[in-house]
Amino acid sequence: MKISKQIFLLHPRRSSLQLSCLYLRPSCGFSSRLLHIVSYSRDQGHSVHSARNRLYCFSVSAKMGNSQSGVCPDSPAMERSPHPSTAEGAGNMHINSPATPPSSLIRKFSSVSPTSPERVELLHHIAASPTRDSLAKPLTRKQVAHCKETLSQLLKKFKSHVIDREFDVLRSERLQATKLLACTTVGRMESNLPKNRYLDIIPYDDTRVILEENRNGQSSSYINASYVRDPSYGPLPKFIATQGPLPHTNADFWEMVVQQQCPVIVMLTGLVDRNDEMVKCDNYFPSQSNESLTYGRFRITNKETTTSQNSVIYRLLEIETLQSGDSAPIPVLHMQLEWPDYGIPSSTESVREMVRTNYRIPSNFGPFVVHCR
Repeated sequence: MKISKQIFLLHPRRSSLQLSCLYLRPSCGFSSRLLHIVSYSRDQGHSVHSARNRLYCFSVSAKMGNSQSGVCPDSPAMERSPHPSTAEGAGNMHINSPATPPSSLIRKFSSVSPTSPERVELLHHIAASPTRDSLAKPLTRKQVAHCKETLSQLLKKFKSHVIDREFDVLRSERLQATKLLACTTVGRMESNLPKNRYLDIIPYDDTRVILEENRNGQSSSYINASYVRDPSYGPLPKFIATQGPLPHTNADFWEMVVQQQCPVIVMLTGLVDRNDEMVKCDNYFPSQSNESLTYGRFRITNKETTTSQNSVIYRLLEIETLQSGDSAPIPVLHMQLEWPDYGIPSSTESVREMVRTNYRIPSNFGPFVVHCR
């Protein structure tokens, strides 16, 4: 298999220099690609090898189709992070956290009410003017020097094939099939199999999102979604990785968004493949402004739709609970980028814009939801 490598340098974040490298390569992984979001920051006065620097790794595994069996997502192979430039420095962020935080713990993590004025105002502002605060600014001399230094290190790793060796380590440390079966028992239950878009992408029992019983009108607490945690957050998740909703899991998806108090949904796919018209994700949200759709006990209304110069679509969605007429609607920012199947975007601008936009959302608003097809 021929390996392709792409390096994206992302824009500085706030007061400290935030450089990020988006590294993609095809594999027998989710969406046939292994996505490493490599991000590290350097404040003034800290060296490149500072303990403040962090490397984040998000790895996802292959889709075989709903009628086939296969293996679960790649196991996290690199949990210790001395530094990104070292062979050992491969990622503090991983899917396989020791235990699934209970719903009560998640609600404590979301310390800001979903209907609080500050949350409502911020999400409205971003949806209405997504590019106003996301325009790239010229780099300072120090930032340019750091970019050159980073690129120099990466080029050395490419020339010496260190990147290939690091990826081989990831593949060699994948869980064996017997261990995968033992850690994905809930998702493989007969009653839950129809809720999986792909039978080889099953959430680990210890990291899956558990829906509160009977809140979705069903007895099942299962949804194909996993917490992804960052050690700097402690045991709490940084975001939730899930599949594109199916027609019969749309209500479950919105139950998860409400129960976990998620402020942002990041959608990295289109609804339909433009080439063969295959459905890649069910229409779980109203795509047009002032349109409303009902899923289970929720009415979802599209209050506003804006498309940025980089073709990122921003939708301000409001969630209303039908059974409780007095409760205020919950705002959610929906961000969509049609990531090409088996490929990458033609430009880094859209990815950088989404990253910068997400940095504007305070962490105490709750975990984001990220999904592709």
